[in-house]
Amino acid sequence: MAVESRWMPCQLKIETNISSCDYDGIILVSGSAPGCNEPEPFKTVLYSAAQIDAALGVIGAVLPINLPAKRLIYSSTGPLNIDYHDVRSFAEAATKGIKR
Repeated sequence: MAVESRWMPCQLKIETNISSCDYDGIILVSGSAPGCNEPEPFKTVLYSAAQIDAALGVIGAVLPINLPAKRLIYSSTGPLNIDYHDVRSFAEAATKGIKR
């Protein structure tokens, strides 16, 4: 299933198989501190990286991951606690991740 939106710079595809060989990277957009609320195997990779790089939650990173995609591109939305934070915060973070 593909999704298009005026807020996203590209088409999104919902992938149900995290071990798909069809991709060379996985972009993870999160509003949580790295390594806190993500599912495995992302949580372990992000937690380890956050222990070495305090800026991970601010600037994001490209990290190795033990999946066929080989790369985890992490992009944070930053805190989502202000009334005007909405889907645009996720779109901006996704755009930053795509540009990496």
